[in-house]
Amino acid sequence: MATHRQARGHGARAAPGHKPRNSPAPSARRPWGARGARVAGTATGDGRLVHGVARWMAKYGLMSRSEAERSVAAGRVSVNGKVTTNPDRPCHPERDKITVDGKPLRPARRVFLAMHKPAGCITAASDPGDRPTVHDLLPPGTARVQAVGRLDLDTSGLLLFTNDSE
Repeated sequence: MATHRQARGHGARAAPGHKPRNSPAPSARRPWGARGARVAGTATGDGRLVHGVARWMAKYGLMSRSEAERSVAAGRVSVNGKVTTNPDRPCHPERDKITVDGKPLRPARRVFLAMHKPAGCITAASDPGDRPTVHDLLPPGTARVQAVGRLDLDTSGLLLFTNDSE
């Protein structure tokens, strides 16, 4: 006996060669926006993700996302030889030539750090209450890293840091 959902066509198996009713044909599924521009965060035909140039700059460890957006708006970034002021301009570093202040965008070296977090400091990059943070304990000149996980204020233990967003 078919369930209510199967009787209405939800979850029922389709006959061979039959396409579900509301599924567009594969050629109709495209990563394009309404005006023909690629939508950031979608896959290209070759499977690579397309993001805005500011996001790639942050992902590659060059600067924070907000700093990258300001740099793009200031006209310091070019994609394929053309200056762009749009931080959401779709691109991919393996396909497009991205330069910042005339220097090519390159991925940052991956960094992995381990630290024994003492009790009494918070697992955050900064604190409006001026409490000590784990980032205050990192050596000067350490790359931009994020804590992997969190430990409570009064907890001590192993804490990992990385700049690898994967």
